[in-house]
This record gives sequence, C-alpha cells and structure tokens, in this order.
Amino acid sequence: MSDRQEVARYVRELAGSPLATQAATLLRLVSMPNIAEEEIKLLAQLLVESLTGNNAIEMLISALAPMWDNPQVEELVKQMIVAMPEDRAERLFQAMDARMPFGLRVLRARNRS
Repeated sequence: MSDRQEVARYVRELAGSPLATQAATLLRLVSMPNIAEEEIKLLAQLLVESLTGNNAIEMLISALAPMWDNPQVEELVKQMIVAMPEDRAERLFQAMDARMPFGLRVLRARNRS
C-alpha cells in the first residue's frame, strides 16, 4: 500500500470519529516535528475529499480555530480551504470572518482577486 493510500485509509477512519477526536488527532499529526508542507497539503486534500457531511469541513475548521496560533495548524486550515470549492470556501470565510487569523485573511484576499 502506498503512503497516499495509507493516509487516505487513515483519514476515512478519522472522518467517522467525533469532531473533538478529529481536531485532537489532527493537532497531534501536524505538530510532529518532521512533517513536511507536502504532507500537510496531502492531509488537507484527503480531509476535504473524505469529510462530505453537512458542513463537516467547516465544523472541523471551527474546532481547530483555538489552535490557529500553531503554524502547522494554520497551514493545514489554509490547505483545506484551498482544496475546497470556491463557493464553499467563501461561505466559510463569511461565517468565520471575526475569528479569522491574519494568514487566512490574506488567503481570502487572494481568492477574491
């Protein structure tokens, strides 16, 4: 099994977990000292593909909001937003505008231009 397949299997299993478990597990994953930006990007893409329930991605991003001061968490959230369809990302930005950290505001500005 390839690394991508293994990560995809893990993400599918994680997608069935309670929201708090998802957030805590993702925090541990992205906080690993040797995690590369490409690995975070892959994780984000697979999360967007796997979490298809009503507002599942948005709820996960909201659950991660208190941890946005962690650069890896912010990068994961950015990559999840990039992987989302544009209309869905814009709805997320509107819902979270007041709590959005600077890096995500920059990403929103880029998406609008």
